[in-house]
Amino acid sequence: MTMKLSWLLVVSCVAVLGWCKPRGKHGFFDDEADDLPKMHIQVMKEREQKPSAPRKPHVDKTAEEKKADETVTKDPCAGVWCQLGRACKVNADGFGKCECGDEKLCLGHHKKVCGTNRVWYPSHCELHRQACVLRQHIRIDHTEMGCVEQESRKEEASKKESVDKKSNKEESTKKDVPKPSEIKMANKKSVKKDLEFQKPNEVHIESHTVDLHSVEEEKTSDHHRHNKHHSKKDDTKSKKKEKKEKNNKDSVEKVHHDSPKDQPSLSLKMNKMLKEQKMEKAQAKDFAVVYAVCTEEDYKSFKDAVVKYHCKRMEIDCKNRKQLLGNLMFAYYDADLDGVLVESELAAIHKRDSLDSLTDSGCKLTDLLVFDNKDSKAHEMSNAEFFTAFDIPTVHLDEDMKTFTYQASVGDKNGLQLKCGIQGARDIIWKRNGVDLKKSTIEDVEVLQDHSLYIGAVGLHHMGNYSCLDWTYKGIVQTHVLKVQAAPEVQVTPSTQYYRAGSSISIKCHADGIPSPVLSWEVNETPIILDPEHKHYATFYNNQTLQISKADATKDTGAYKCLAKNSAGQGQDIATIFVGNSDEHSYRGNHHYEVFVVFHSEGYHVFHPDSCSLVHLIKGDYKEFKKDAMNTATVPETLCQLGVPCTWGAAVNVKNRYVYASQPELNRVVVIDIKGGSNPVQVIPTDFTPVELQYVEHLDEVWVLCWNSKENTSSKTVVVIRKASEEDPHHAVHTRPVGDRFDLVQNIFLPTKNDFNHHFDYGYVVHNEQQGLHKIHLKTMKYVKTVDFTKYSCVPQNLAFVPLGGYVVVDCRSPAGKPPQEKQLLMDYITDAVINERDVIGQPYVSPDSRYIVSVDNKEQSVTIQRVSDEGQITYGFKRFTGMRLSDVAFYPSLDGKGYDMFATSKDHADMLFLDLEGLRMEVIEGIGETAAEDKFKWGTKNRVITSGGVFGDYLMSPSTKAAVIIDGRNHHVHCEWPNIKDSAVVVWVEPMHL
Repeated sequence: MTMKLSWLLVVSCVAVLGWCKPRGKHGFFDDEADDLPKMHIQVMKEREQKPSAPRKPHVDKTAEEKKADETVTKDPCAGVWCQLGRACKVNADGFGKCECGDEKLCLGHHKKVCGTNRVWYPSHCELHRQACVLRQHIRIDHTEMGCVEQESRKEEASKKESVDKKSNKEESTKKDVPKPSEIKMANKKSVKKDLEFQKPNEVHIESHTVDLHSVEEEKTSDHHRHNKHHSKKDDTKSKKKEKKEKNNKDSVEKVHHDSPKDQPSLSLKMNKMLKEQKMEKAQAKDFAVVYAVCTEEDYKSFKDAVVKYHCKRMEIDCKNRKQLLGNLMFAYYDADLDGVLVESELAAIHKRDSLDSLTDSGCKLTDLLVFDNKDSKAHEMSNAEFFTAFDIPTVHLDEDMKTFTYQASVGDKNGLQLKCGIQGARDIIWKRNGVDLKKSTIEDVEVLQDHSLYIGAVGLHHMGNYSCLDWTYKGIVQTHVLKVQAAPEVQVTPSTQYYRAGSSISIKCHADGIPSPVLSWEVNETPIILDPEHKHYATFYNNQTLQISKADATKDTGAYKCLAKNSAGQGQDIATIFVGNSDEHSYRGNHHYEVFVVFHSEGYHVFHPDSCSLVHLIKGDYKEFKKDAMNTATVPETLCQLGVPCTWGAAVNVKNRYVYASQPELNRVVVIDIKGGSNPVQVIPTDFTPVELQYVEHLDEVWVLCWNSKENTSSKTVVVIRKASEEDPHHAVHTRPVGDRFDLVQNIFLPTKNDFNHHFDYGYVVHNEQQGLHKIHLKTMKYVKTVDFTKYSCVPQNLAFVPLGGYVVVDCRSPAGKPPQEKQLLMDYITDAVINERDVIGQPYVSPDSRYIVSVDNKEQSVTIQRVSDEGQITYGFKRFTGMRLSDVAFYPSLDGKGYDMFATSKDHADMLFLDLEGLRMEVIEGIGETAAEDKFKWGTKNRVITSGGVFGDYLMSPSTKAAVIIDGRNHHVHCEWPNIKDSAVVVWVEPMHL
């Protein structure tokens, strides 16, 4: 019967505690759930093995007893448990409620304790009662130092009183029982000597032989204390001893002659005497414990010993199953299974398991409430606090959940939410490259209130690793690997073509995505089937070019669709082809049309590279500007100053509609309508000496860096021209100042256009000789953060953005005053954290498809090529020695349709470098014209520029000292030259749709 009840109790406890759930009332975890029933059975067996009092035989209750039980059960306070210092009282509604106890609550409690408020209390109970009454958080100060210091201050104050009172106090103190605080501050040997108590002589009431030495000694002591101000100082100890012996003798004789009727009175005196001596012994024992203070060092050693003790007792591999050990220990200590440990439970376990044998420092289990009870109530310890006390993780992460991979696509409208899978984690933090994401300035990355990570508009720069962990247990980390795909972006050219029957037609298609897409062709929604001999349809360059031979007016007229597919989706673009009969009106083929605008000392030229023809010429005395009715002051008299050569700083293509060109010496930017005859239409005043221009396409803004001087100093300013592609009159506005000043800029770095149409929302500004960057929000033009590179001794010189993986490559030199050194830093765009110092040096360039990083080192005359995978991983490529110093770099679509190749001009020679980035084949193209002197153009560092066309461009432009040189990118030779073009260092490529 007993065994059945025990098993029933086990099953009930398991059901109540919810041990079958992933985490129950006491904080147990999934990986330990299978062991908990065994654990509880073991705990119950140990408790059954304890000696217990014999059960009394069952006796039926009387009617009066049953009535009394019913009265008890109807008591509103029955079953109400109150905290220490409180008692249950029936309120006006007839319900039991815990309230602060009155003075009678602590009667019978005599153990003196020190409170954390430096006040002595007669008992532990009274301390908690006063804490309740005063509404203060008062705990037991086991060191008692606060109370001792308070007493010392009182003693110092009392010394100022009269000498008589001081003398009386000192004499009475000598005969009082030593206080714990006095014993604690005394020498250990003297404390032990003072605390020795003589055992009382045995009392035999029946034989009337009683030694009342201690009783009479107490009376004598009381009499002496009452008359001590009348005693003489020259009394000797021998006289006192004789007096005590005489009194004792008289007392014994008196007892011998007492009548039997006085014996009960004597027995009461004897019991009182024995009780007082027993209390003195207990008090002495308590004082000895107070003297053995448990220090933090002793406490740590004691906890280690307790853990080893339970590991051995429970036969557990504590190194690998520490959480199981914590659960077993907590269940073993929690006698009433209420989910918290109180002082009485800890003291009972300490005594039952004889844990004093583990240490001689005086530390006990109850010290857990002193050192490690930080969060909950002063008199109890929670499961989490218990785990923290023994350095047991309260969190858990399965081995197969340490790394979790997500797949997302660019432009997901619902965003992406990552949830941390660490069980039991309460204070979760998210990191990327070691930086807390709450500190990130990126607006689309946010840590929500439920501790999940939310990524709003998923982009290529979001790919990478995100880690979550609990702040308390940083060693348990879950890594979320985010892989981002991009559906293909597709373009065809030209959009419309007119051909005569029998002619050949060529349609080009460019597509890029993550992963790389597969291309196919359709005509009028029907897939094109290639014949084996390619007599009619043929494809080239990895299916990117469709060739139609001997076009037929009936069969080949239609809509040609280029389809690109990958795992993220598909994209398409359509070219419309019209084929006319040979006997009808002759159709002219509208082939892909591209032009180069070359700025020089006499004005600018517009060249068509395919036909090597001059499309337009605008000289410096041009006057036909559009009139601005709102501001006639912005209308110039001529394009350039009469009689003075034109000077140009830079030029940018604005959506193939306008070209913006800066005129440093005239403090303005010229707007050229490339689709409306290539004429200048407006000038926009800026700060002094506008030199560099950069176009941010997704914001339709032109950013202008103004030198404010003819020298390249650190007093530059930045102005922005908004709505650059619109016809309305434009004006320039300043960015937000730094330190209440606009003119502190040395350089500005903005992201360039890429094939994925990926948008970067932030750029970086560098100040003169500062070891760091200022991050600027492009839309608000506000500085949001300063990135410090002092640790790396890095003064930024150049910068390149890598969309795949969200990297920023920083080209550095050492600050002034330090040994000259060049290096590169790889920085995370989202967190601005430096990922590593790269062993690559030189100015970085990134290909439009983001798959190559090319670093040009002119000191070593070498280039280093690194590849970027679809997962955003940068792998070390190869270093090639060029044998020349490079002036400028341009990327050109690869002939095989896979990525890009690179062309570069020389600073010193009339040569050009070609580099196959995939195959690493290098070629030198000679005879491209004389290169200008290195200091020829004061507004830039490039003495020979090179500009390539778009994804469908076949040519590149690189002006020499006397001509505009057009290079055939496919065949690697000079296509044609246009002479008498002098002092040209600014070229821009444009693809107008309707010229």
